[in-house]
Amino acid sequence: IQGVLVDITDLVEVEERFKALSEASFEAIFISEKGICLEQNLAAEKFFGYSLEEAIGKSGTDWIALEDRDMVMHHMLTGYEEPYRVTALRKDGSTFPAEIRARMMQYKERVVRVTGLQDITERINIESSLQESEKKFRDLFEKSKDANLIIHNGVFVDFNQAAIDMLGYKSKKELLNKHP
Repeated sequence: IQGVLVDITDLVEVEERFKALSEASFEAIFISEKGICLEQNLAAEKFFGYSLEEAIGKSGTDWIALEDRDMVMHHMLTGYEEPYRVTALRKDGSTFPAEIRARMMQYKERVVRVTGLQDITERINIESSLQESEKKFRDLFEKSKDANLIIHNGVFVDFNQAAIDMLGYKSKKELLNKHP
């Protein structure tokens, strides 16, 4: 009988450190191979409602609304690494807007995809409010009977029709980037 002893203390410490960092994340993190989930963090379980046992072996597109699945699968299989937006799908069937970012890497002697997914509901609500506010400002600015001019770095960068008329120009193009 022959035997070999190997000290795996360092390996266990690395695994524990990886797990602690993963569980501390505010975004869902998945590790997948060829589109199939190998691991997920606690945030993923909370976002989506699948336990780790339920998640392992599922297709990564199962967390994505039908209309975005083809795009997500294409990104997974081609190694796409830029952030992109999708509609995420929870276990209970509810959805939320999400941003995905992923990269390919070595993990346990395999080439895998590590994917981070953030719920961007609040960001979208803020963007929508900002766009609504911009539209209101633009309407007031453009429709005002008073001349409205915006100067930046010593030149006109924006103005309404009342300003064009008051200054005797015929078009915005004539006044744009002129010094007051």
